Amino acid sequence: MPVAAISIRVSHADQASVSVVTQERLCRDLCERNGWKVHKVYVDENVSGAVPPEDRDGMAELLADLPHLDYVVSAKLDRLSRRTSHLLDLVETFKGAGVKPVTADGEITPHNADNMIGLFAWLAQLERDRIRERTTESRAEVLASGRVNNNAPYGYRIVRRNGGAFLEIDPETADTVRDLARRSIDGQTVADLVAWLNRHKIPTPRMHAAKVAGRDPKPARWTAATLRTMLISPALRGIRTKYPREEVRDADGRPVLDSKGRPRVKRLPPAECYRPDGSLDVIADEVLDAATWHAVREALASRGFTRKRPAKTDSPLSRAARCGVCEGPMHHSRSTVKGRSWRYYRCSAYKSCTTVRADYLDEHVDRWFRETFYGLHVYRDEITRGHDVTAELADTERALEGLTTAIEASPASAAVLGARVAELDARRSALVAERDKPREVVRVATGETYADVWERADGLGKRALLEDMGVTVAVARGQRGRHGFDPSRVTIAVENPEYADAADALSASLADAA
Repeated sequence: MPVAAISIRVSHADQASVSVVTQERLCRDLCERNGWKVHKVYVDENVSGAVPPEDRDGMAELLADLPHLDYVVSAKLDRLSRRTSHLLDLVETFKGAGVKPVTADGEITPHNADNMIGLFAWLAQLERDRIRERTTESRAEVLASGRVNNNAPYGYRIVRRNGGAFLEIDPETADTVRDLARRSIDGQTVADLVAWLNRHKIPTPRMHAAKVAGRDPKPARWTAATLRTMLISPALRGIRTKYPREEVRDADGRPVLDSKGRPRVKRLPPAECYRPDGSLDVIADEVLDAATWHAVREALASRGFTRKRPAKTDSPLSRAARCGVCEGPMHHSRSTVKGRSWRYYRCSAYKSCTTVRADYLDEHVDRWFRETFYGLHVYRDEITRGHDVTAELADTERALEGLTTAIEASPASAAVLGARVAELDARRSALVAERDKPREVVRVATGETYADVWERADGLGKRALLEDMGVTVAVARGQRGRHGFDPSRVTIAVENPEYADAADALSASLADAA
């Protein structure tokens, strides 16, 4: 008596039309009509048809039992696999073992199995090739014209001309991007930047896109992941970007499936797109120049993905002022007395340590900073010989990496891309030589004083400036029963020697002039 195995696969446990019970009943009816003995029922439940057969428990067990079988019965052909390449491999494996696949829907029978499966697979493969060809041609046309076929990246807007969609800088969101880049380079944490964006109710990229499209944007809050992804995206330099994806696999290397039985994928950080000649696919003016963009990436990478708690307020001295009793940080707080709101800095270690009115302390430190650093000029390091090639070198390295990956994926392209690789390699050598030249760095005045920087900074910016300059503010405990602000309670020191010496020099010159 011929022996048959029943193969069952279902992606969703709640699909009544292709449930395990339904498929088994249909397959057993077929075996009974043909007088075949059922060897075993092999079940792959909650498994996508895109998963390779050898990675499915039920099918892997069936393949091991092929020497004992004459037929493999499934409800439909797509229950074996939904991918043409996997299906053809299965058919070849069955044929090598002398086993014939049969379907309960009558499309594949013992008499037409060889011909019909090959025909179905050929038609499916032909359609896939046509779709791939049309997609490739459309993508190539879009790439060649500089057009875009999706939403504008944050910092840009879409303009219509010549029958296509193109990118141009959006002044409103571009200013926000530049401000965030400057703050990040100046040392503000991602957590504080996210808190600042949410506090000022600046629309997220998704909300802004919905507003531009004329839809009612759903309320959403900025997150660290959203901000990081936006700031590191090459799109800010006007470069066409892609978001690579990769399958999530478990410790055994098997794909991790979602609730619908499909392989779970994770989105990788945005990457540049390159033209066939290996050059960057630049499609718009840059919101951030190369040097600024690389500086932002380096600043974010140096801080890692720490879960630092964001500041709850943009008050300049929150967590910057220290308690003069226990030396713990003082936090900003509010209280309402008789309907009137008051702001305070309180010691977070012990409630009985130190408390001071926030408006008094802010005003005192503000006056001290202006008087101390009103004449201290801001300098920047400037290279007098050679020039900084960090950004150009990074772009060249990434272009070489992209071309190398393309050649590995398609060895036939080596002849076309080889010349471009040699050109980029020579450019990299020249940039490395330029980078390694002896340089002389001098400090050049920017034309601003630190008082000017202080004047235009907000609370978070002032806090970052105080931390950078090593300014410490210690508040002693006030006298009980005394009202008003006593400046003698506050001790301000400059711990950074560079700024401390400059402040002392300014004080001495003022004393001499008096």
